Amino acid sequence: MRHKYFHFFSIIFLVLTQFAFITALLLEHKNIFTVIFLTTLITTLIIYTYIKFFRIKEVDFEPFYVMIFVIAGALLTNYLHLFTSLNSVLAAALIGTIASFLPNVNKKSQVLQNIPNAMYCSCFVGMSQKHVAIDYSFIIIAGIIAGIFYMFSKNLFHGVGGKLGTLAFGSVVISSLLLLIIS
Repeated sequence: MRHKYFHFFSIIFLVLTQFAFITALLLEHKNIFTVIFLTTLITTLIIYTYIKFFRIKEVDFEPFYVMIFVIAGALLTNYLHLFTSLNSVLAAALIGTIASFLPNVNKKSQVLQNIPNAMYCSCFVGMSQKHVAIDYSFIIIAGIIAGIFYMFSKNLFHGVGGKLGTLAFGSVVISSLLLLIIS
């Protein structure tokens, strides 16, 4: 029964992340009535889509050790982005490409099979700009949050694009809010 609560929380997290992103985009219009109307309309459509099309048939989680790969991928991508001549997209592409070849080292190893998606999710966290990710502790916290949601969302949104980016975006938003609250 607890597993269903984790999945429910993951879906709520994704809806709130999309709501925050859409609201931030619409706030650029400066017309509060347009923002309220469009945000309400889009959020209603997103919730309707989730209820109508995404049914959880079985509850399953990624193993706990994927958290290590999520954090490592975020740190490596962030390091390459900030301290080499690679921009954030190329740094993420390099880490994602290297991670995609790791399962070929030992095709029977379940640990190696779980690395590519976990590290690719974290590449989006590592792409954060320096004014957002002020130091490595921010990247580690965002990586932990992304890892938690990555573990809980194993059976969510199969065949839907954007899951890994949305998880990473949400973890960076939550980390930024935590940093704002603490300071």
